[in-house]
Amino acid sequence: MKNPRRQTDLDVALLIDTACQWTRHLILGINRYKSMLASPWNLLVEPHGSADVLHLPHGWKGDGVIADIRFPDMAQELAGCGPPVVNVSDAVLPDAPDFPRVCIDRKAACEMAVAHFTERGFTHFAYIDLAGNDWDRETHRYFTGALRAAGIKECASYEAQNRAWGAPDWSIDIDALGAWLRSLPKPVAIFSWSVGREVIHACRRVGIKVPEEVALLLLAYDEIFSEVGHVPISGIVHAWEEIGYQAAERLGRLLAGKRIPARERRTRIPPVGVRTRQSTDTLAITNPVITSALGYIRENAGRALLVDEVAQHAGVSRRKLERHFLHVMGRTPADQIRHVQVERAKALLSGTNRPIPEVAEAAGFASPEYMATVFRKTLGLTPLKYRKKLHAQT
Repeated sequence: MKNPRRQTDLDVALLIDTACQWTRHLILGINRYKSMLASPWNLLVEPHGSADVLHLPHGWKGDGVIADIRFPDMAQELAGCGPPVVNVSDAVLPDAPDFPRVCIDRKAACEMAVAHFTERGFTHFAYIDLAGNDWDRETHRYFTGALRAAGIKECASYEAQNRAWGAPDWSIDIDALGAWLRSLPKPVAIFSWSVGREVIHACRRVGIKVPEEVALLLLAYDEIFSEVGHVPISGIVHAWEEIGYQAAERLGRLLAGKRIPARERRTRIPPVGVRTRQSTDTLAITNPVITSALGYIRENAGRALLVDEVAQHAGVSRRKLERHFLHVMGRTPADQIRHVQVERAKALLSGTNRPIPEVAEAAGFASPEYMATVFRKTLGLTPLKYRKKLHAQT
């Protein structure tokens, strides 16, 4: 009988593209887990672009694989390779092998995007589908679902036509995109996975102001690609290193001969927050009273904030401020304060381990008890149960 290989001999292949900032952070998370082992793995990774179809070397005899599995053929190939595999992609692949998976939570990211836009007063929304595949269509459904949950029924959409897989983003028809952008009611909030710089380019070509007329938020923030365009682009920040770390931890268990419980086979890590750059740094309201009040609420909701204080800042009486809010926003100033505070508390509950009293204070609630009352009223559960629900999902 062949002797089992020592742990120092373990070779782990990373089939992950290295072109994006987020994929490199994911690899750093894998490396962080590896560095904590008594006998670190030998990580095998090569530079790859996002359009590359990744394969294991022919005849490879390694011990484990962590892969960004985006294609059915890749999934089937890895299913037959022998070593255990952990998937870090959330791509929709019907009938694909059920590898353990650790990935982003796109549904939560879309909900965060809607909250980011509605806090800024947007009432017109659009989604850009670049790839035209099941993954992008599912993201579109998540986004429109989050809009409906916020009471918003309309969402325009644009799907790039006749684009081959792997074609660079700049191959999109800028003239067609610009014509569509001009047709949208303004101001409009646009959400997309990619094509951020192309949207900015199309806006400049047809004379649309960003962010005053078109605000743009991307599903995944990349610092480099955000900064190289004419306007820095806002994006959702995901816990990529945590995803990499947890994927490596699961592979470690598989390499030790352990099973992954059913509740941990699909782990979705919630987003950390929104990195606000110039592309969404605006308020989509022409009413100067509301604009002043919303900005003040957003900047000061991290403390106990009173409606009278907001009215004083906006230069009107409390009654007049409430009339303005009901007419323009469909809610009261107090509702808006609570909305911003709840979103801040949700981000702290999902992205930190801070105790509930600290979360309440940091989110601007007068007490943990009051935060619990507001959470039960708006979400149907307490802050602690909200955190436990997130942990159960991830």
